[in-house]
Amino acid sequence: MTKDFLPHSLDVEKYCLAALLQHPEIISDYIPFVKAGAFYNEFNEIIFDSVKSLHSTLGVVEKVLLIQQINNLGITVKADVSVEDYVLGLYGFTVNLESVAKYFRELNKYH
Repeated sequence: MTKDFLPHSLDVEKYCLAALLQHPEIISDYIPFVKAGAFYNEFNEIIFDSVKSLHSTLGVVEKVLLIQQINNLGITVKADVSVEDYVLGLYGFTVNLESVAKYFRELNKYH
């Protein structure tokens, strides 16, 4: 599937992923409502799918397991960024739980 539309915001995508990673207690509240293809960035979509998979199979999403699962897929972000650095960078986002719902609505807005 080619994505020939402009992304609404890669920062929104990263914020939503960061929220799920930093606050795993909200995963079951938001994952069911994310529309298929909501992520413009294919790597962000892979992270989301991996979070969803780990949560459904293990009930937890840990950094090491997430990075390992993505590495096992043989996926790379960019030549100059490792999977580990990209995922760990998501933990550096400042996430305000009161605004998470707004960001997830924005994520789904154009899909």
